[in-house]
Amino acid sequence: MKVIDRYILKELIPPFGLGIMVFTFVLLMGKILRLTDLIVGSQVPATVVALLLVYLLPSLLVFIIPMSLLFAILIVFGRMSSDNEILALRAAGVPLHRIITPVLAAAIAIFGLTMYVSCFLIPKGNAAFQQLALRASWKSAALGLNEKTFNENLEGLIIYVDQIYGTSLSKVVISDQRKKGEVITIFARRGKLIADDRTLKIVLRLEDGTIHRNNPANPKEYHRLSFATYDLLVHGGSVDDERRDFRAMSMKEFYREIKRQKKAGHSIDKLLIEWHKRFSIPFACVVFALLGCPLGVQSRKGTRVSGFGLSLIIILVYYALLAAGKVMVYGGWLPAWLAMWMPNLLLMLPAVYLLRRIEE
Repeated sequence: MKVIDRYILKELIPPFGLGIMVFTFVLLMGKILRLTDLIVGSQVPATVVALLLVYLLPSLLVFIIPMSLLFAILIVFGRMSSDNEILALRAAGVPLHRIITPVLAAAIAIFGLTMYVSCFLIPKGNAAFQQLALRASWKSAALGLNEKTFNENLEGLIIYVDQIYGTSLSKVVISDQRKKGEVITIFARRGKLIADDRTLKIVLRLEDGTIHRNNPANPKEYHRLSFATYDLLVHGGSVDDERRDFRAMSMKEFYREIKRQKKAGHSIDKLLIEWHKRFSIPFACVVFALLGCPLGVQSRKGTRVSGFGLSLIIILVYYALLAAGKVMVYGGWLPAWLAMWMPNLLLMLPAVYLLRRIEE
């Protein structure tokens, strides 16, 4: 049996590696197209964009690993079935549950690996991605400004700077047209670009100036305001928003945030969805193994094309159920834990049925 176990595990490795490469390429393509805009539009170095892709990889691997495992199982057991290897083993008195034992052992080990990616690598990767993206945007904003020129590289803002010293600006004029129908003109003696790693925002801090604003409802009405210091948000959400992205939180920080939001009386549905996803998606490795083994054994076409097609169908069903679960949580029809575990539970039913049917 040890020889058979080693044989099956050895056969799983090549299609599992192939699945990792194929699914990684497919999922990265959409990200690459978006990040390419940074190179062309914002003049961000290609090395920075490559590093951003590396930081994104853990959040993709948590999906890629279960999909690749399912693909490998369908390929291997489909080929063994079509070559009558499964029939020969069962004729020799080896029960089906013993044949799939090494696969389940591998699935449990891969489940542990995926849990590590989901609970530890993804938060670290997201945090590093956000900070690097912020620094890239900050440098792009700073490098994009030219002295004695009307700079229009920031959407909705026209900025004139008389002199630039690194991130410090002198004699600044800004036309803010981000609100439809309203033009705000700002004059300031000094300014400085500030990047906040915690809130992931870029602010232009202006000093000793005036703000001139028209009233869209009444063109004859005009407002003038003097200031000593004024923060103008040039990248990110709102200046007041100091809530950190929960996707970049460690498990301990995430748990504290859930308790804090619940104590404050805020809705925690979104947080609970993400919390349970960190556990339920890695567990799909075990579910896919239980479902893939009997489906592969029943297959009479052990080709990669048929295995790839069948794995895609199962994967689409799984993530359709996951998306439906989110809708049900927001609609108040299901609790978050049940909605996020629903795909695993529903796919487990046909897996158990097929295993029992083939064992008979």
